[in-house]
Amino acid sequence: PVFVGDVRIAYVGTLCHHIDVGGLAAGSYAAKATEIFQEGLRIPPVKLFDKGVRNDAVWAIIRQNIRKPDLLLGDLQSQIASLEVGRTALARLADRYGADAMLEASARILDMSEAGMRAAIAAMPDGTYEFTDQLDDDGIDLGKPIMLHVRLTIAGDGVTVDLSGCSAQVQGPTNATLASSNSAVMFALMSASGGGFAMNAGCYRPVTVIAPEGLVVNARAPAPVAHRVAITHR
Repeated sequence: PVFVGDVRIAYVGTLCHHIDVGGLAAGSYAAKATEIFQEGLRIPPVKLFDKGVRNDAVWAIIRQNIRKPDLLLGDLQSQIASLEVGRTALARLADRYGADAMLEASARILDMSEAGMRAAIAAMPDGTYEFTDQLDDDGIDLGKPIMLHVRLTIAGDGVTVDLSGCSAQVQGPTNATLASSNSAVMFALMSASGGGFAMNAGCYRPVTVIAPEGLVVNARAPAPVAHRVAITHR
């Protein structure tokens, strides 16, 4: 979080693919994984630094569970440095415009993106559209197709994307998390919108995704999910 005094004006975040996070296979993409515990170290939200002091115990846990600790921990330090770059830039803007103006501007940007997305959806013909596709299998149950089905309903300036016709989650790692499936849906809709506005969380507001837990698009723990992109890309 980025604060100006006691006012939180923003969060900064960073995401990257690391060279290895443990698990069955080097690089942490285990094609034969049948549970998420085989796909690498999973760390709940903990502080790598607490009030500027490094939490050495957490760093030691990470180092002990990965194949290339020096490379990974160096990359992790770079991520942390990037957060400081972001925090500094936002603080500089807040010094110039004030915390209240930053919050107001952020809210307006989200609202403008929502309005742009709604206008793009409203320009699409109302109706219900369906499509079915499939993957050959999950790499474990060979020859057993994974069915992907979408029922998309456009009504006015809103969209409902129903994925409840997809296959049940599979034994192998070709499952998607709900977050991954939502991301794929939003990417497709944003791409179809024609652009002209900022792509951010405001675009999500006119969209409802239906994906019951236990399906290949919303796998129930402890299903393996390392190859979820096979689902989301399709």
